[in-house]
Amino acid sequence: MTPHRLTRWPHLLAVAGIVAIAACATEADKKIAASCTASGGKWVADTRECEIAKANWCAARSGKFDACASACRNTRAQACIMVCVPVCKLP
Repeated sequence: MTPHRLTRWPHLLAVAGIVAIAACATEADKKIAASCTASGGKWVADTRECEIAKANWCAARSGKFDACASACRNTRAQACIMVCVPVCKLP
Protein backbone atom coordinates (compact mmCIF):
# COMPACT_ATOMS: atom_id res chain seq x y z
CA MET A 1 0.00 0.00 0.00
CA THR A 2 1.06 3.52 -0.65
CA PRO A 3 1.47 5.97 2.23
CA HIS A 4 -1.60 7.87 0.98
CA ARG A 5 -3.83 4.81 1.34
CA LEU A 6 -2.53 4.12 4.83
CA THR A 7 -3.66 7.54 6.03
CA ARG A 8 -7.27 6.65 5.23
CA TRP A 9 -7.43 3.71 7.66
CA PRO A 10 -7.79 5.73 10.89
CA HIS A 11 -10.69 7.66 9.35
CA LEU A 12 -12.42 4.49 8.18
CA LEU A 13 -11.99 2.87 11.58
CA ALA A 14 -13.34 5.96 13.32
CA VAL A 15 -16.45 5.96 11.12
CA ALA A 16 -16.97 2.23 11.69
CA GLY A 17 -16.68 2.79 15.45
CA ILE A 18 -19.25 5.58 15.40
CA VAL A 19 -21.68 3.43 13.42
CA ALA A 20 -21.21 0.55 15.89
CA ILE A 21 -21.82 2.83 18.89
CA ALA A 22 -24.93 4.31 17.25
CA ALA A 23 -26.29 0.83 16.59
CA CYS A 24 -25.78 -0.15 20.23
CA ALA A 25 -27.46 3.03 21.45
CA THR A 26 -30.40 2.38 19.15
CA GLU A 27 -30.81 -1.15 20.50
CA ALA A 28 -30.66 0.15 24.09
CA ASP A 29 -33.25 2.82 23.23
CA LYS A 30 -35.56 0.18 21.77
CA LYS A 31 -35.35 -1.82 24.99
CA ILE A 32 -36.00 1.16 27.24
CA ALA A 33 -38.87 2.31 24.98
CA ALA A 34 -40.46 -1.14 25.18
CA SER A 35 -40.05 -1.15 28.95
CA CYS A 36 -41.61 2.31 29.19
CA THR A 37 -44.67 1.35 27.18
CA ALA A 38 -45.00 -2.02 28.97
CA SER A 39 -45.19 -0.12 32.27
CA GLY A 40 -48.04 2.03 30.91
CA GLY A 41 -45.92 5.00 29.86
CA LYS A 42 -45.40 6.83 26.58
CA TRP A 43 -41.84 6.92 25.20
CA VAL A 44 -40.61 10.24 23.76
CA ALA A 45 -37.50 9.29 21.77
CA ASP A 46 -36.33 12.82 20.91
CA THR A 47 -35.88 13.74 24.58
CA ARG A 48 -35.35 10.23 26.04
CA GLU A 49 -38.34 10.61 28.35
CA CYS A 50 -41.00 8.24 29.57
CA GLU A 51 -44.23 10.17 30.16
CA ILE A 52 -46.73 8.89 32.71
CA ALA A 53 -43.82 7.06 34.32
CA LYS A 54 -43.82 5.74 37.85
CA ALA A 55 -41.14 6.93 40.26
CA ASN A 56 -39.92 3.40 41.06
CA TRP A 57 -39.66 2.53 37.34
CA CYS A 58 -37.57 5.65 36.81
CA ALA A 59 -35.28 5.03 39.79
CA ALA A 60 -34.60 1.47 38.62
CA ARG A 61 -33.26 2.93 35.36
CA SER A 62 -31.22 5.75 36.93
CA GLY A 63 -33.55 8.37 35.53
CA LYS A 64 -34.52 11.77 36.90
CA PHE A 65 -38.17 11.71 37.97
CA ASP A 66 -40.37 14.81 37.82
CA ALA A 67 -43.81 14.19 39.28
CA CYS A 68 -45.17 17.45 37.89
CA ALA A 69 -43.50 18.28 34.58
CA SER A 70 -45.15 20.73 32.21
CA ALA A 71 -47.32 19.22 29.49
CA CYS A 72 -45.66 21.73 27.11
CA ARG A 73 -42.04 21.21 28.21
CA ASN A 74 -40.87 20.06 24.79
CA THR A 75 -42.76 22.65 22.75
CA ARG A 76 -42.45 26.33 22.00
CA ALA A 77 -46.04 27.01 23.00
CA GLN A 78 -46.75 30.50 24.33
CA ALA A 79 -49.74 29.24 26.29
CA CYS A 80 -49.97 25.89 28.00
CA ILE A 81 -52.54 23.87 29.89
CA MET A 82 -51.84 23.74 33.62
CA VAL A 83 -51.57 19.96 34.00
CA CYS A 84 -48.85 17.95 35.69
CA VAL A 85 -47.30 15.13 33.69
CA PRO A 86 -45.14 12.58 35.55
CA VAL A 87 -41.97 12.20 33.51
CA CYS A 88 -38.79 10.15 33.78
CA LYS A 89 -35.85 11.79 31.98
CA LEU A 90 -33.27 9.13 31.15
CA PRO A 91 -29.55 9.78 30.71
